[in-house]
Amino acid sequence: MLEKAKIVTSKSGFTHVEYARFADDLVVLVDGYRRWDWLAEKVYRRLLEEFARIDVTVNEEKTRLVDLTKGESFSFLGFDIRSVRTLRGNRECLSRRG
Repeated sequence: MLEKAKIVTSKSGFTHVEYARFADDLVVLVDGYRRWDWLAEKVYRRLLEEFARIDVTVNEEKTRLVDLTKGESFSFLGFDIRSVRTLRGNRECLSRRG
C-alpha cells in the first residue's frame, strides 16, 4: 500500500511519500509543502484501514503525527529526527543518535 502511495503521488521525479520500516516500527514521511497537507492524513487513514484488514493493532501511545516544518521532531530507531535551516536558508532533515 505504501509503495503504491509512493508511485501514485510521484510527479516529475519527486517522491511526495516515503517510508521506513524496521521490524514492527514504521515511519511515513510526507512532502512538507502546503499543497500536500491533505496527503498526511489520507495516508494515515489508509494505513489504518490496511492494518485493520490484516488484523494488525496500532499502538496509539507510540503513534504520532509530526510536522517537521513547525519545529516538531520524532525519534525512530534511536535517532532524533528534526528539520533545520542550512546556512543558505534551506530546510533539511537532521538525524542525531539519541
